[in-house]
Amino acid sequence: MAATYDHAVVEHALAQRRVVVFCEIQGVVHARRLRDAAARIAGIDPRSVRTSAAPAAMSFAVDPRVLSAQAAVAQIQVSVGPTLRLSVLKTLPATP
Repeated sequence: MAATYDHAVVEHALAQRRVVVFCEIQGVVHARRLRDAAARIAGIDPRSVRTSAAPAAMSFAVDPRVLSAQAAVAQIQVSVGPTLRLSVLKTLPATP
């Protein structure tokens, strides 16, 4: 989680009532491919996407009114294909 944690992104996301999602990645990280996949998904803030090659990880902010954290990860997974496997490590929920 620490590899992709960006305090400014987290603060902005939570202020906007978005959920911050931290994922573990199994496979070789292609940062641009992951960013592009996330940017095409409604509800994900493309400016919030962070990736790390070592440890292999990804984080992003998603609007829970549009898409759940699990659904967002599933859509990214479909977009990048079977060469990578994403799993949610932790979410920071938006506070009311």
